[in-house]
Amino acid sequence: MSIATRKLSFYFLLACIFCFVGACEDHSSRATVKTFFKGLSFVGSPELPTSYDLDKVQQSGSNALSLMPFAYLDTEERSVRYMDGAMQWKGESIEGLKLAIGLAQNSGITCMIKPQLWIDEGTFTGYFSMGDDSSWQRIEEDYTNFVLKFAMLSEEHHLPLYCLGTELDRWTVERPHYWGNLINKIRAVYSGKLVYACNWDGAEKIPFWADLDYIGIDAYHPLTAEKNPSLSVLQHAWDSINVQFEELYHRYQIPILFTEWGYQACDYPSKTPWTEDQSLATNEEAQSNCYLALWKHCSQQKWFAGGFVWKWFPPDGREPSQAYERYSPQGRMAETTLREIYQSLP
Repeated sequence: MSIATRKLSFYFLLACIFCFVGACEDHSSRATVKTFFKGLSFVGSPELPTSYDLDKVQQSGSNALSLMPFAYLDTEERSVRYMDGAMQWKGESIEGLKLAIGLAQNSGITCMIKPQLWIDEGTFTGYFSMGDDSSWQRIEEDYTNFVLKFAMLSEEHHLPLYCLGTELDRWTVERPHYWGNLINKIRAVYSGKLVYACNWDGAEKIPFWADLDYIGIDAYHPLTAEKNPSLSVLQHAWDSINVQFEELYHRYQIPILFTEWGYQACDYPSKTPWTEDQSLATNEEAQSNCYLALWKHCSQQKWFAGGFVWKWFPPDGREPSQAYERYSPQGRMAETTLREIYQSLP
C-alpha cells in the first residue's frame, strides 16, 4: 500500500470515528438538553385570534402555545370528522390556526399543534375501544387523515414540536402496530420533534415511547386530599411522583413534557385534579399553591422539559365555557404566580 493510500485510509477512518462519536453525542443530548416549554393550552374560540390575545400571552411570560383543533369521533358511525367550515369554531379552523401561529411567531412565541378528539357525548378518550378489526380500521383511517393534516401544517410553519394524540391510552395498547405505522407516516411529512400526550396514570402502558422525542404526560396526578394544601405538603407529594418519572426518563433517555397540567381555583384542588365539581367553593390560594409546588419541584429535575398549563382563553371571554371555567389562572392569584414562575426561567 502506498503512503498516499495509507494517508487516505487513515483520514477516512478518522472521519468515521468523528461521525460515530458525533452521533453518540447527539443521541445523548436528547436526554440532557433542558428546553423549557413555558406553555399555555390556548383555547380555540368561536372567533379568530387577535394580536391582543397574543399580547396577553406575552405578558404571562409564556414562550409556547398548544393549539388544539378538535374532531368528533362518532362510535356509531365509526368515523372521525374534522369540520373545517361552518361547524368548526374559527379558532380551531385551519384559518384560525394559521393566524394564531403567525401572530405567535411574530411575538417570539412557538406553537405545538395538539389534535384532540371529542367522543360521542363526551366519553373519556382513555376508555375508547372498538370491538372488531373492521371498525378499528375505519376509525384509524379517519384519524390518520386528521393528524397528518396538522403534521403537514406544522411542517409548513416550521413548528418545532407536534403532538400526535391525546389521552388515547387504551387505543395505543390494543393497536400498537397502527401507532407504529402512524408515527412513520408523520415522520415522512414532518421533520420536527414528536410527542404523545398520555393520561397521568398511563405512562407505563404506552408501547412507543422509544420512537418519540418526548414523553408527554397530561399531569393531573392526585397529590393530597387536603382542602387547602400548603406548599410543603404539595412538594412532598411530588417527591414520590418524581421517582416514577426518573425511572421513566432513564429507561428511554428522552425528556418528559407535561403536555397538559393544571389545577382548579377551588377547595381540594389536588385531590382529583381531573374532576370538575362546581359545588366546591372557590379557592384561589389553593390553585396558586399547586402551581408553585409543581414548578418549584419539577423545574429542578433533569427529566423535565416544561409544560402547557390547562387552560388559557382569549382574554375578552369569547369562549362560552369561560364563564364557569375554574382551571384557567386568568384574573386569579395563579396568573401572577404563573407569570413570576415563567419570567424567572430562561
